Amino acid sequence: MRQLPRLAAALWSDLPRGLRRKPALAALFRDGNWMLRFWPLALAVPIAAATLGYRLGGFRSPTEQFVTSSVTVMALMLAVSTLGAAIGLWTALGFALGDLLRFRHTHDSALLYPDGLKHLTLVQVPLIISYTMLMLLLVTVPLLASTARASLTRQHGRSGLIQAAGIAFSSVIAAALAWCWARSAPMLIRPLWSFADTSGVVAAISPLERHGRVLVVVAAVGTAVRCLIEAVIPARAFPEPPLAIPTTPDAAPAKRHRYWSGVAVITRALLSTLLLSGLTSTWSDAIQLFAVILLASALRTVLLPAIPRYSDLVWRIPVPVRVLGCGLLGWWIGQKILAPAITSSSSNSMRPLLVAAMIGILATSPLLPARERTQM
Repeated sequence: MRQLPRLAAALWSDLPRGLRRKPALAALFRDGNWMLRFWPLALAVPIAAATLGYRLGGFRSPTEQFVTSSVTVMALMLAVSTLGAAIGLWTALGFALGDLLRFRHTHDSALLYPDGLKHLTLVQVPLIISYTMLMLLLVTVPLLASTARASLTRQHGRSGLIQAAGIAFSSVIAAALAWCWARSAPMLIRPLWSFADTSGVVAAISPLERHGRVLVVVAAVGTAVRCLIEAVIPARAFPEPPLAIPTTPDAAPAKRHRYWSGVAVITRALLSTLLLSGLTSTWSDAIQLFAVILLASALRTVLLPAIPRYSDLVWRIPVPVRVLGCGLLGWWIGQKILAPAITSSSSNSMRPLLVAAMIGILATSPLLPARERTQM
C-alpha cells in the first residue's frame, strides 16, 4: 500500500518530467494532476477511464459499428475525459483496444475483406483513423480548455472574478472545439467505406448530424464542473518540466539531429495526410495534400522561426486565442470556397472541401510557429 501514493506521483508527475523534451506530451500527461490531492483518485480514475473505453469499444451493441454510430457512447467518454486530457487519452486507447480485439465488425468493408492484407489496409487502417479522430476529441477539448483558463489566471491573477471568467472562457473553448469536431468528423471518417470502394455508411454519419449538439453541451458542462472542482481542490504543486533540455553544441550530434528532424517532419506529414485522407478521392489528391502539409510544416518549423523575433512575438499571444483565430480563419475560408460549391448543383465531389482544407492549413501556419528553428 505504501507504494501506491508513489505510483500515483510517478503517473502524474514523474512521467511528464520524463517527457520534458516534448513539452506538448508533458502537458498532456500532466493535465488532470489535480487528482493528486487524493492519490486513490489519481490511480482509480485513469484505470476506470481505460476500463470504460475498453467496455464501450468491445461490448457495445452490434448495430453501433463505429464510434460515431452512437452519440451516447461518445458523450460518455467525453464526459469522463473533461476531467483531464490524460484521462481522455486512456479512454481513447481503451476504446481502440476493445474495438480492435473484441468487437465484431459486420459493416460492408469488413464483410468484403474478412481477413488478410486487404483486411488490414482497407478495414483496420480506416478504423485506426477513426480512433485517432476520437482521440482528438477526448484529448484536445480538455487540454485546450484547461490551457485557456491557466493562461487567463497566469496573466491576471486568481481573484474570484478572474476565476469565474476562466471557467466561462474554458467552457466556451471546449464547446467550440466539440462543435468543430462534430461537424468535421463525418467527412474525415470517409475512409471507413471509401478505402474499400463501398457506399457511405449512413449510420456512421447521421448521429453526429442529428445530435452533435449533445457533445457540445457535454464538453461545456463537463469543463465547467472540472474548473469548479479545481478551484475548490487545487492540484498539488509539482515542478513543471522545462521546455527544453540545454545541450552543448557538437557537430556530430547536430548533424544527427538535422537528419532525424527531417525524418520527423516527413513522418508527421505522412500521418497527417493519412488522417485527412477522408477528404481525398484519388492518389493525386493525396499527393497534393501531402505536399501542402509538408510546406506548412517547413513554414512553421524552419522559415518563420528564422525571421528575427517573429516566433517570440506570436507566442506572446495565448495559444487558445491563436487557436480561436485559426478557427475563424478556417470559417472565413469555408464561406468563400465551400459555400458556393455546396449551393452549386453541379458539384458533388470532395474537391472543394480538399481545396479549402489545404488553403486553411497554409493560412494558419503563421499563427502556429515553432519556438525554435529546426535545423534541416
